[in-house]
Amino acid sequence: MLGISFGAWHGFRMLAVDREQKLYATTRREIESLKRKTDYQSNLYRAEYFERNRDWPAAAAAAEAAINSGWEENSAAGAILERSRKQLGPQRGEAIILDLSAGVKMELVWIEAGDFLMGSADGEKGRYPDEGPQHRVEISRGFWMGKHEVTQEQYQEIMKSNPSDFQGGNLPVERVSWDNALLFCENLNQSPPAETPEGYKFRLPTEAEWEYACRADSQTEYHFGSDRGQLDDYAWSSANSRSKANPVGHKKPNAWGLHDMHGNVWEWCRDWYDSGYYNADSSPDPSGPPPSSSRVLRGGSWLNGPRDLRSANRDCVRSGSQASDFGFRVVLAER
Repeated sequence: MLGISFGAWHGFRMLAVDREQKLYATTRREIESLKRKTDYQSNLYRAEYFERNRDWPAAAAAAEAAINSGWEENSAAGAILERSRKQLGPQRGEAIILDLSAGVKMELVWIEAGDFLMGSADGEKGRYPDEGPQHRVEISRGFWMGKHEVTQEQYQEIMKSNPSDFQGGNLPVERVSWDNALLFCENLNQSPPAETPEGYKFRLPTEAEWEYACRADSQTEYHFGSDRGQLDDYAWSSANSRSKANPVGHKKPNAWGLHDMHGNVWEWCRDWYDSGYYNADSSPDPSGPPPSSSRVLRGGSWLNGPRDLRSANRDCVRSGSQASDFGFRVVLAER
């Protein structure tokens, strides 16, 4: 340190340390960047391989992993992901939002194909005779289903009228007959929103589709289980509704993302009603019995107690009937 003061030496030393730290930080950033690039390229190569072999689930997973690597230039992986998802079709829980015009939206959730036990077991609490025999039903094709019951705002936009007793844009439309629910679907089909998938049309759910979607892989009294003490978290019923319909989507959804499948308003199904139909119902995608005097309603309402809100409960009235707890939700299915 000859000829150099301690202060000067200390300054040179701090400068050297600072340079070392900056060099270390630069090197670390370069290593992290190289790792991201390597991860991206590795997953991109896997995605390209799976795409060439038409393994669309694996291609989509690898492309998503490439995008999640953090590498900035990921357009190639994004393109593979888009192509793979197009080949795979919609996935369970995927949603689409339709613009009905004037800013009024309708959200639908994809329900995958599958099978389930329809009806209730002999020992289920509160069981009605027309809920059996319990039998396995196949739903061979997936479909889109309204995340919520049709609201007054949506109904007003399509039908230019609102028959409801309890007025409010986000309340479910009620005092709707089966005939008017069908007309709502037909009007949507005549002028479908731009986001409507090609080859699909709006309609009411079949009774089997409704129960399949409601249960969401469950076999209990309700889609969330059989503890009636939890019903308040999922449903508007006679216990909590204050004797009126309530806004849609304010209760917890089922496992597939559908709200108000228990309670709020009864929901029309496409089928005619037959109390003994389950004895003869064995085909895939059952569309219901021959014409009779009544149509099916499902789900229970704000007016009902726990027994009538069960997943398997069935009700029926004439198609022209209207009440302050009769509503519906739509299905968007392949033609």
